[in-house]
This record gives sequence, C-alpha cells and structure tokens, in this order.
Amino acid sequence: MVIMGITKAIKPILILSILYLVFRSLFSFPIFSDENIYINMAKAVKEGLLPYRDFFYAHPPFQLLLFQPVLLLFGANFFAVKVFMVLLSVGTAILTYLIAKHLFGEKAAFYSFLFFLFFPAFLIFSNQALGMFESLFFLLSGFYFLIKKKPIVSSVFLVAAIFTRYLAILLLPFLLYYLYSHDKKLLPRFAEFLILAVLLTGVAFTAFFGENFLVDTVAYHAQANISGKIGIARWLDQYLVLGFFTTFLSFVAIAFALMKKERKILLFGGYPLLYDILVLLGFKAVTYHYFLLVLPFLFMAVGAAFAKSSTVRAPIAIMLAFSIIANASNIAFYLDESNHRVFPELAAFVKEIKENLDTEDTISGESRSVNYVSFVTGAKIANNYFDFDFKFVNFAGREKIFSNVAKTKPKLIVIENKFSSIGNFKGNYTFVSKWEIPNYYSLSLYKLA
Repeated sequence: MVIMGITKAIKPILILSILYLVFRSLFSFPIFSDENIYINMAKAVKEGLLPYRDFFYAHPPFQLLLFQPVLLLFGANFFAVKVFMVLLSVGTAILTYLIAKHLFGEKAAFYSFLFFLFFPAFLIFSNQALGMFESLFFLLSGFYFLIKKKPIVSSVFLVAAIFTRYLAILLLPFLLYYLYSHDKKLLPRFAEFLILAVLLTGVAFTAFFGENFLVDTVAYHAQANISGKIGIARWLDQYLVLGFFTTFLSFVAIAFALMKKERKILLFGGYPLLYDILVLLGFKAVTYHYFLLVLPFLFMAVGAAFAKSSTVRAPIAIMLAFSIIANASNIAFYLDESNHRVFPELAAFVKEIKENLDTEDTISGESRSVNYVSFVTGAKIANNYFDFDFKFVNFAGREKIFSNVAKTKPKLIVIENKFSSIGNFKGNYTFVSKWEIPNYYSLSLYKLA
C-alpha cells in the first residue's frame, strides 16, 4: 500500500518530467552561449588535454569531468550532450520535489516542482551547459542527503557542487543555518566532514594541476569578475528580466511566513533574496544564470505558501503567469533555430575547406562560435585558447596572447564585431562573410590570404 501510494503521488511528476525532457531535447541546437566553450573543453579533456596545464579554464574541473561518459559513449555528438544537460536539469526539478515533499508535504512539493519547471529561467537555461544546473544538481543532491541525515554522502555531493562552480559556496550558510535551526545534533558532524572534504579536494587539485589551478580559478576571478568596491553590478537588466519576478515572489513568501510564523518558509523565501543581493554587489557584471542556484529553494517556499493559504495564491499565480508572458519573446527566441544559423553555416564552411587544411592549421577568434566549429569538425583552435573572452585576454596579457596567435597563423578567424577587429590578429586576412542578429551577435569570418 505504501509503495502504491508513493507511485501514485509521484506519477504526475514523472510524466511531466518525461514530457519536458522530450520537448526541450527537440530544441538541442547550438546557441550563442558559453556552453560551446565548456563542451569543447570537455572534448579536449577526453582527447588527452588537461585544464590549467594545457589550456585556461576559469572554473573548477568537475563540469568537464561530468561530460566524459557522454562523450565516450556518443563521441563529438552535440545533440547528445545537450540532451544530457536537459536530463540533469530535469533531475534538479525532481530533487526539488523530493526535498519539498520531505520538508513541506506532498501538495507543496507538487507546486514547487511545477513552478520551478515552468519558470522562464528553467525554460531558457535548462539545456545550456553553463555549469549552473550541473552544480545545482550536486547541490540539491547534497541537501537531500543532509535532510536524510547522511552527512558523509551529503558532503561528497556538496564538494562536487563547489568544484563545479564556486558560487555554490554562497549556499553553505543557508545549509548550516538550516541545520542549526532544525537539527543541531547533526551540525558538528556535517561541518567537520564538509570542511575536511573541501580542503582535501582543493589540495588534491592544486597538487595535481599545479599552481595554475589557483591562478585560473581564483586569481582570475578576483581580478576580472569580483568587484573591489561596493556598487550594483553592470548589466543589471540581465538580472531584472527575471529577478523582478523572483523578488516579488520572495516578498510574498516572506510576508506569509512572518504572518503565520513559518520559520522554515521564511528561510527558504528570504535567503534567495540575500543571495541575489550578494551577487549583485559582489560582481563587476552579472548575467542571469548566476542566480539559478537559489531558484529551487525559492520555489519550495512559494509552493509551501501556495499550498497552505488561499490568500497568497492569486498574487503568486498572477506573477508566475506574468513572468512567462513578459519573457515569451525570449523563450521563443531560444526555441527558434533560425536565430542561431551562424553555427551550422560556419561549421559547413569549415567542413568544406577542411580537406585543404594541414593537420597543424588552426582557427581562432570569438569563443562561442569557434568552439562549436572545433567540436563538430575537429578543427584545432590556435594555442588551445578555447576561452578567447576579452577578460581572459586582458588577464593573460593582450600583447602576449595576440602575439602567440599570430605565430600560428590561423587559417580562419571569427571576429565579434562589437568587441574586436581583425587588426588585432596581425595578419593578412580577407573578409569572407558576416552573420548578425541585432542585440544578440554580430560575427565576421576572415580567411588567411
């Protein structure tokens, strides 16, 4: 009877998860995203290169390791990697349901799952390998085992979350305070295991990869991304497009928790707001995927409030509906393959001329397009500069980077017209073609004359 009850309760969750997995996988084409860089880096690792030693990588290594089984099974199959990402993201939604069910009950868990699954941020980012949903999957797994009183297993998953994206560290105060409020006996053991696991993992990575591990993943961010003074980060609109709605939902959950004296809902609804403020004040510039890590916790609070009180249901439902309506054009944009035509066209051009390239010939330039081309065609990237972002170029030394590239004489160079010019590459290049979607990308392809 218990098994039948559990099966009946989770059946709609599984059905919705499978339907979403199929739906989102249908739109697994390349987009103008940093995920192309990380996916191609993972392929480079599979082929024997090491991050931090053979190429610059700004993040801890677990994301690149996570994709290895997919690459081993399917090879350089971009579709397979994207489907795997959707599977991971759906896994975060299911974990949201399981945690909320344990903490707030079955009804609240269903609403939490539903709100998270259909929030525009999930619809847009759930098939993008940006490192955040990967880290979130480990983070939620760690929290799930924590509430199941398995501190060692929890620590293992939380270490994986942290060494996928360091931003996960900002969730540790939330986890520790939860234990302090609800399970003080477990707190010392958990803290000891977690601190020990993080230190041992950090020391092991530093010993294995060398000091470049710390330079790439710590010093780089301290110089290029972390703000040295108090002030709102640039590109605030990147946050407000969706943060306007999550801020409102946080206030609703907080107001409900204060009126009903629901301390747990107050914690889950209030901490995401604190996290957002810390990121906005701590970074020089932000994009919305930085804020994905706290969405499940917010929607657990919102789902619990929605389940417990009819008073808050109307404002929550209206705000969630409005978030989808306001972002309908953004969602549609990412689902329309024609908006991203530069990628297959660039890849087709490289495949066409690849037989005329020597094995040592390289391509270079704008990272998101060049890495996709490299992934699907096998073309080498000059000097293994997979991440050719202007922040990396400035961090490593502009003159040094462009001088190194010039020595290899890349046969093809892609320029992001907004940030660079072909003159930086110090060679005799002729214009081939241009692709442009206003306010999204403007790329030009040049060929060595």
